Amino acid sequence: MSVFRCAPDFYNFPRCEACLCNPAGAVPVPGYPLGGCGSFDDGTTLCECKANVEGHICDQCKPGFYDLTKDNPDGCKRKSC
Repeated sequence: MSVFRCAPDFYNFPRCEACLCNPAGAVPVPGYPLGGCGSFDDGTTLCECKANVEGHICDQCKPGFYDLTKDNPDGCKRKSC
């Protein structure tokens, strides 16, 4: 295991990106109002996405889903057609 890692609130070593999770698509985490950040510490994962959401910053609905909203606990609605 490498001793190199990003500073707190930064992720994706070695690029070390600032926490910029989409609050509509990321799982809320206490102390992180934008959601998702801080829930992982594996050096590569930036955001923890809601069930129907994907993307590095949880900003896209998974295939077969639409309407990403913060109030939806799953992030996106399932398409009905």
